[in-house]
Amino acid sequence: GIQVRAGSDRARVVDNVAFDNQRRGIEVREAGEVAIDNNLAYRNGTGGIRVSASSGSTVRNNSVYANGEDGILVDDFSNDTSVTRNVTQANARGIVVKPDSESGHVSGFNVAGEGFAGTTPRADSDVAADPL
Repeated sequence: GIQVRAGSDRARVVDNVAFDNQRRGIEVREAGEVAIDNNLAYRNGTGGIRVSASSGSTVRNNSVYANGEDGILVDDFSNDTSVTRNVTQANARGIVVKPDSESGHVSGFNVAGEGFAGTTPRADSDVAADPL
């Protein structure tokens, strides 16, 4: 898959297709303010998109389908992260924001066919329903 690692602050992952990877389709780890926009991530082993230990990042306008675990996962103190205008379907879990990453989290206009896991913050504009 596509990996953005430490030292890659302000990187942009835009207009990609990530599929059939053993692990994640797109993963950002220890890189701040990364933009993940307008990507398609499907049939990846452990998940579609993960933002981990990467505060200030945005996940916007992505389609995430049929991944083994999470559609979109934000964890490991990834505070001030924005997850907006995404569609998830047929993943084990839809959109997951772990409690350690809820501070400053912004959500809006997402459609999660599998719903929002646990205490994941949601906006009134977020929909937990089949997008088809």
